[in-house]
Amino acid sequence: MKSEYLLLQKLIYDLLGVDIKSKSRSQDHSDARKIFSHIMHSRGCSKSNIAKAMGLNHTSILYYIPIVENLLENDINFSCKYQLCYDKFLEDRIKSLDLQKDRLIKLKSGDEDLVPIINFLRKNIKKGTEDQVRSVIKKAVSDFYANDLRHN
Repeated sequence: MKSEYLLLQKLIYDLLGVDIKSKSRSQDHSDARKIFSHIMHSRGCSKSNIAKAMGLNHTSILYYIPIVENLLENDINFSCKYQLCYDKFLEDRIKSLDLQKDRLIKLKSGDEDLVPIINFLRKNIKKGTEDQVRSVIKKAVSDFYANDLRHN
């Protein structure tokens, strides 16, 4: 979620020219904080984590959330700013997820030969011994290739 906080914080700054961490009480700053709070809350973030991201107390977020609903219905200027930020946030998240999906597909397609090894390891490694096994595997692979180079 931290990456989403940073993404939305930067996005609001880029689109509205406002730093949500600013202590300014101007309408633009207040609106930006409300937009940030509402979007992150709708994403399932806790009020205390949202507040921490902006350097505020969680009671500010308790105040912001219901206010935003009212502003979205009754303030066209606020609604336009909110929609601009929300749409761009979703667009950026979709791009990010597409990049992650592409990376996973590349990893999967390149590792097909390793599937039997991975399955063997999953089946045989006891919980809690992963670090020890990783160390043994690193040494074994290193030794294998060191010996392979000597013979070629």
